[in-house]
Amino acid sequence: MPLAGTFPGTACALLGFTYPALAREHFICGLHVHVQIPDLSVGLRAMNALRSWLPILSAIGANSPFWNGEDTGFASWRTIHYQRWAITGIPPAFESIKGYEQYMKRISASDVVLDNGHICWSVRLSERYPTVEVRVADTQLSPRESVMIALLIRAIVDTVVESPRQGAQLSTGLLELSLWQAAKHGLDGSFFDPRHGMNIDSGTAMQQLLDYVADALKKNGDETYVLEQLNLMHSQGNGARRQRSSWDRGGLEQLILEGAANFCI
Repeated sequence: MPLAGTFPGTACALLGFTYPALAREHFICGLHVHVQIPDLSVGLRAMNALRSWLPILSAIGANSPFWNGEDTGFASWRTIHYQRWAITGIPPAFESIKGYEQYMKRISASDVVLDNGHICWSVRLSERYPTVEVRVADTQLSPRESVMIALLIRAIVDTVVESPRQGAQLSTGLLELSLWQAAKHGLDGSFFDPRHGMNIDSGTAMQQLLDYVADALKKNGDETYVLEQLNLMHSQGNGARRQRSSWDRGGLEQLILEGAANFCI
């Protein structure tokens, strides 16, 4: 299944006319990954399946530890910052296209969002393209990391296409807790597993994802690349850890210098 594209962006910017206090501080950039879907029913199954993996994808893609020249204490401050908007985070699980469309109509009937394109869930069905859109990762320090995250997301969608049966859906509240903890720690520290209601390390969570998408990665010829990049991330750290390392060596100037060098890799 082809990737439709990966797009860094600042979502919901048009709402600044209505919510100026939020828009004034909306200096955040995320990685948007679109994966083509054959129809809405497949897209909805993919969206439901992706819900479970959004926290570990967020931890892998955490790359915004600083805000206003200070360390926030979070690996992905963008994730926390984004939650001030009305419709964000983990979407509900939907049993049918009809239920999804009714839900969207109820949201659109309010004056909270301008249109469905301004519903800022971490995964959603695109309003403009025949794709499922994942928006959970921060903009990355290097293109290779963006590609790796996109390939993991494509593999999740492909797994759903090959195995249309859906398992039991996890609690949105527990997934939100896991997403918050991923934003806090990234790949360092504990990681909340909503399946079992316990803390695990991020390596275990990552291995669960790799086990789930193993067949799809092999079929697409992506296994070697993804594993190489994840091993590199394991040894060097994700963007958040590397940003902090740069900061410790020379403050903001060193962070910008090394960040620019990374993006050319």
